Amino acid sequence: MKLNQYYKIPSLVNSNLAIALKFGFDGLHCNGMQMQQIAEAKKKISLVFYSAHSSKEILQADLEGANGITISPIFKTQNKGQPLGIDFLEKLNPKNYQAEIFALGGIIGAKEVEAISKTSIKNFASIRYFLS
Repeated sequence: MKLNQYYKIPSLVNSNLAIALKFGFDGLHCNGMQMQQIAEAKKKISLVFYSAHSSKEILQADLEGANGITISPIFKTQNKGQPLGIDFLEKLNPKNYQAEIFALGGIIGAKEVEAISKTSIKNFASIRYFLS
């Protein structure tokens, strides 16, 4: 976390507000089962992200006050169900939300990033993309 602070890059912890507060994280990443925790977490910590899997969840998380929302899976990802696809992203208008929207799921290379860049969603999150 010191590296994040040195470079002024916010750090988020997954799913546990108590740990985020205890260890000085900048934010919390709420999983799909934690929608109701967004508003309460916002009172205690500056950044709250939420993992959405539908348009309805994006809207609800935005109304709850999430700073950022990941929507997934966009591309085929093992054990993550049917991908939403680029068509789903093309229908989203980020101007309709206060939160930043991030594409997530199956983003493993330049092909996926390029496809996302052709939509109105300009943010993505990934693990495998950065490890390859």
